[in-house]
Amino acid sequence: QDYFTNSLNLAEQQNKKRAVEEKIKVAEFNNNNADYEAEINIRKDAISAIREIEEDSIIPNESPITLQKQNFKIGNLYALKKDYDSAIPYYEESIIEAEKKGDLEVKKDALMRYSEVQFSRGDEEKAVAAINEFKNVVDELYAKKVQEISRAARFSKSIAEQQNRITSLESDRELSRSKYQLTQERNK
Repeated sequence: QDYFTNSLNLAEQQNKKRAVEEKIKVAEFNNNNADYEAEINIRKDAISAIREIEEDSIIPNESPITLQKQNFKIGNLYALKKDYDSAIPYYEESIIEAEKKGDLEVKKDALMRYSEVQFSRGDEEKAVAAINEFKNVVDELYAKKVQEISRAARFSKSIAEQQNRITSLESDRELSRSKYQLTQERNK
């Protein structure tokens, strides 16, 4: 804990993004030690810092420091503590941010957990609505993955064709070199 506190202080001196990355590492450390209150507080601090960072730059969806991921994790922590009323706004914010940024993976997970929390609260109508939206996101994600696989297959085929062409050109060059050497020998 002391090392993480020291690392947080040093990261704060560098830049905001580095400080947020360290906060996330400390939050994960607190999660591993089941110190959920400290984790929630750190993630909330991280969210406000991430908002400041996003004013100047774009954070890719793959990064662990996105708003949608942090809100999702805070929602999970509240759900773990069975504080469903506190969890819901974080799941909703996660869904909204994931929608804005096209992060279907987080949106899918947040919708699923949101549905579970709503069901646990007894609000079956919202739970069913969230499950239906979850199904739509899963279908969209599946279609996106199929497109990625298709694109990768075309790219692989293109590379194979180029490799065959290179091999053919190298063979032609070798044949031409042999013919040239043969012609040189005949001339001698």
